[in-house]
Amino acid sequence: MPLVARAPVGLVAALLLVRAADEFASFLPTGAFASLQADLGIEYRDAGLIFAAMAVGSLLGSPLAVLVDHRSRCVLASLGAFGYAASLALFAMAPSLAVLLGAAMLLGAASDLLVGACEVALADLAGEDLERELSRSNLLASLGDLAGPALFVAVGAAGWSWRVALTAGALAMALYGAWLATLPFPPPHRGAGPEAEGAGAKRAGRADSDATAGSAWRGALGLLRDPGVWWLALVSALFSQLDEAYFGFLVAFLTGARQLAPPVATAVAAGTVVGSLVGFAVLVRRPPGGGALLRAALAMAVSGAVVAVVPGVAVAAVAAVAFGAGVAVFWVSLQAQVLRHREDRAGSVSTVVGILEQPGVLLPVAIGALADGFGLQSAMVAYAGVPAVLALLVGARARRAPRGTDRPGARPQPR
Repeated sequence: MPLVARAPVGLVAALLLVRAADEFASFLPTGAFASLQADLGIEYRDAGLIFAAMAVGSLLGSPLAVLVDHRSRCVLASLGAFGYAASLALFAMAPSLAVLLGAAMLLGAASDLLVGACEVALADLAGEDLERELSRSNLLASLGDLAGPALFVAVGAAGWSWRVALTAGALAMALYGAWLATLPFPPPHRGAGPEAEGAGAKRAGRADSDATAGSAWRGALGLLRDPGVWWLALVSALFSQLDEAYFGFLVAFLTGARQLAPPVATAVAAGTVVGSLVGFAVLVRRPPGGGALLRAALAMAVSGAVVAVVPGVAVAAVAAVAFGAGVAVFWVSLQAQVLRHREDRAGSVSTVVGILEQPGVLLPVAIGALADGFGLQSAMVAYAGVPAVLALLVGARARRAPRGTDRPGARPQPR
């Protein structure tokens, strides 16, 4: 029986909700952008700076995220949630652009710390059931996607200011952080005994107390010598652009090249979201088996190609659903690969992969330039080529891997 089945219900619930909390809280500044712009008179250029500051904050917070392999996950997860709360409170006050930039950087750092600490703890508890638990977490994250817009709708219907929505979000994240601080997180692997950390921050420092921050960071840098980490980063860099960016290009293609009305194009493109939801729901009951990464990449490549070259609204809608389902399977399998690659350094691997994958943001820029020069259909064909490249990368690695390591998340054998 996996540890997750014997863990306290409150702990498991809090860990599974982390992606939902992250999606909910990270949406709020974006959802308030129009109001921020009107109240402060900021320009679109300033908005770009705010979004860039979130990415900068994520990078600056990386040294803290690495510590989840060595220090209390309870403390680090709570700090992440409280950091989120402070960031949203600063956005709610919004006295100046400088404060907004600081709030955005804090949000980026808090997001990585919160999600990293909770998912590493979930991986420790889940064991062989990791894919199932990740599927549950991602399914709940979809609800978090809806909670942010719903909050703004409710606040607007009540006639209240957008600042109320951000303040409510800050309060919700503070309460989540307080909840996390009371839970018995599993301790880090290195230097930790079989007991859990115990509730509250006051006992959090005992696990792996001999590991200094300097040694944690040196260990993370040492992962740069691991070819597997670079492979995971390359795959993550390509795959990360098959979500929001693909959705945006798909809507543009359906309206511009297929001449669909914008509401119809958006509804068809929303099939990717429906497919992901269905995919996560199915994976909760039937976790992906061996070869899931390759099958999911091929499904995305084929469905993406169908959207690009086969006309018809119904065809595009069905292909979009298939694409979304492939995204769900690939994402859960890739998450498991990252978390299991080095189980004693899961947080460090996740952090290093997250940093190395950043150049992937240039992919939509390149595809956009292709669309400008050769049309939207060429851009969609290029997007279909991205999962095809992923399939090649996954297939090449599977051929080189020792037998028994082709299942999702299997740890490579030591070299």
